[in-house]
Amino acid sequence: MEHENLEMIYQRSFTFGFCIVPFNINLSYGDLTIVISSEKRRVEAEASNAEEERDRLQTELQELRRRDSNVAESEEEVKGKMRDEEWRKKVEEEQQKQSKEMQKLKDELAKRVQRRDEEWRTKVEKELAVKNAEIEKLQRERGEFCMTVRDRPNTVIMLHFDGNREVDTDVINTHLAQSLFDLGQSLFALVLNTFESVTGDPSFT
Repeated sequence: MEHENLEMIYQRSFTFGFCIVPFNINLSYGDLTIVISSEKRRVEAEASNAEEERDRLQTELQELRRRDSNVAESEEEVKGKMRDEEWRKKVEEEQQKQSKEMQKLKDELAKRVQRRDEEWRTKVEKELAVKNAEIEKLQRERGEFCMTVRDRPNTVIMLHFDGNREVDTDVINTHLAQSLFDLGQSLFALVLNTFESVTGDPSFT
């Protein structure tokens, strides 16, 4: 009786629940068990598929999060590169500015050195001119203290006041002999004149 009631209930449920079936199917208790088992397997399969889909979606979500993280890292990297580029440009501009200032200082230093060298050269030239004038004056003064003897052609004897001598021995010997002879004559004449003035006798001369 219970089996018949279950069969009738399932038949009505099947008939009214699945209106697309154009005929009624009479199922026994064993057939109902098979249908329930099949439905269970289907539900389990759908659940397994749902879990797999969930796992796939979670995997995709993790991949998307990873990509978002990579994108964020890439954005930070790009921002870092942009900051580095801006810093590099700033450093280059500062270096160029310092290079210009250094070149300006070098040019100014070169001008000052050139001006100083010109002033020093002018000062040295003036001092050199003064020294040359003094040397020429000393040379003229020294020439006034020199004695020149021309006993022979192209022969000059200079007796310097500082004791140095540039002499020709032949000329010196001739000059000394002549000088001694003249000196002897002068002394002899002086003696005669003195004797005459003392004795009053001119016959001696």
